[in-house]
Amino acid sequence: MSFFYNATIKHPTALARSFKCTFTSTNDVADTNLITVCSNTISVYTLRDHSIELKTNSQFNDKIVECIAVPVPVQRSARKREIESALETKLDLIFVLTQNFNCALIYYNKENQQIEVISRGNLSEKGTGEKREGPYPLFIATDSKFITLMLYDNVIKIIPLVAKTDSQFPI
Repeated sequence: MSFFYNATIKHPTALARSFKCTFTSTNDVADTNLITVCSNTISVYTLRDHSIELKTNSQFNDKIVECIAVPVPVQRSARKREIESALETKLDLIFVLTQNFNCALIYYNKENQQIEVISRGNLSEKGTGEKREGPYPLFIATDSKFITLMLYDNVIKIIPLVAKTDSQFPI
């Protein structure tokens, strides 16, 4: 007796979040982008006068629960060449928080035409209290030097985006 098993993998289609920012560039001109989050996938669309086109998308290993654009501050000193070129055109960065409290700061690499990670980490703590139910409050400082969020009851996390006075991003 033999059995045949057929499975189909579908990409997520239910929209969890969307926002508008300046994430990509074309010919050194900043584009207006629509960022959509569907489960574990971030899609970047370029908005034109009368059209919208998919620029790129990226998948994470965990469900994305929060996502926000981080404007790049005027004073900066980047370490990587690709990041410097992204910052020269004043493109926004995107902060991503997943269900297991993993986080990433991502940018668009125009040479490879794909999304790349600048910094990543895990924000979970043991013994600090009860996990809050989503959505999680997420705020960016006006000068884009830190991100504040509340993942646990009565505990506020502050994530610095500047490690030293002469660097732009944490190590």
